[in-house]
Amino acid sequence: MSWTQPACEEAARLMSQQRDEPLGRWQRLRLRWHLVRCGDCREVERQLAQIRSAAAQWLSGDEAGAQPPGTNM
Repeated sequence: MSWTQPACEEAARLMSQQRDEPLGRWQRLRLRWHLVRCGDCREVERQLAQIRSAAAQWLSGDEAGAQPPGTNM
């Protein structure tokens, strides 16, 4: 892995880490640079955003008729 182009594995770790805590300036820069150059990781980032949005919506009860999995109400 070079300083200028982090590997996809590092990008995945950073994408996950940024969900839990803010990334440092250099970490953000490295991740952004990688996402500019890597379509596969951009797609993963897009999918993670969709999952995060759907989970937040489900937890807030905004989804019509949403029930927790495994419940029969």
